[in-house]
Order: sequence, then structure tokens, then C-alpha cells
Amino acid sequence: MQILCSYITKRRFIKKSGAYFKNLVFRPFKQGFDSLELGFGYLQTYLGIPVTDVGYKELQGGGLKYISNLELRESIIKHYSVKNWEWQEYNKIDRDMVLNQVIPFVNQNAPYFGRIGEIKDSEESLKKFKKMIESDHFKNLVKMSNLFKNVQVRLYENILRENRNLLKDIEKDLIRLN
Repeated sequence: MQILCSYITKRRFIKKSGAYFKNLVFRPFKQGFDSLELGFGYLQTYLGIPVTDVGYKELQGGGLKYISNLELRESIIKHYSVKNWEWQEYNKIDRDMVLNQVIPFVNQNAPYFGRIGEIKDSEESLKKFKKMIESDHFKNLVKMSNLFKNVQVRLYENILRENRNLLKDIEKDLIRLN
């Protein structure tokens, strides 16, 4: 499942999901079946903050001509090109991880259940579920998913910081037009 969200929502989501991921790896049954189910929900969700290039296209369409500082123009183009590519790449990695690794692994290794809490009523299902959740493969999937989500947040924070710095430089350069 994909959730399109704002940066703040994503940051909160990742902060919450990190605690559930930790529980999935280190103490899956200590928090109860409701928390276990939430952890699985977070694990099988990928996020994305849509990247738009409207402002950049406007700059390319003529806006850059107003910026006299050639080094600043180059910085804007490099910033957008590299950071946009990097952002899209991490979104793809997160999506691929969930759709092509996490969900198939859970589907192949978990017993059938409508809700995770139903597993406790079947000794055979609980045994199969515990085997899956205690496997190194599952733990690695959880850790990698958490890692990619956290990298996305840090990357986005860096992009915002660099955007603010570029905007300050652009404002300084455009003062001459007044």
C-alpha cells in the first residue's frame, strides 16, 4: 500500500513505524497482537512525497535569465537534477522493497489470517508465524525497510535546507533588479 503524504506526515509516520519495527525485530510478542498487527501494517506500506518540477521548469523557461550570477544558475540546475534523481531513487527503492520483497515474503511464510490476533487461537498457525517472524530474513527485511525510510527523511531535510540556502542566494541576486 502506498501513502502519499506531506513531509511532516511522513516524518511522523516514520517515527512511529521505527518503534514498531524495533518491536518486530527484538520483542514481537511482548507488545500484544494489536501492536504486532500495526507493525506489519507499517512494514507493508511504502511512502512517497510527490516531487514536482513546476518551479524548476519556470526557471528553465526564462526565469534563470534574471539571475546574473552564473555560478548560482549552475548550482540551481545541479541541485534540482541531482536531488530530484536521488529523491526519486529512494522512493523507488522503498516501493520495490515493500512490493517485491516484504509482501511476497510474508505471503509465502505467514499462515492465513484476517487479523494477526486470530493466530493465537491456532497452535499450528502461531508456530508458523513465530518461525517466520524470528527468521533472520524477516528481521533483515524489517531493518532494511526502516533504514530506507529514515534515509528518505534525512534526504528530504537536506533538500529543504539546500532549497532555503539557494532561495537566499537568489533573493540576494535579484535585489539588483529593484
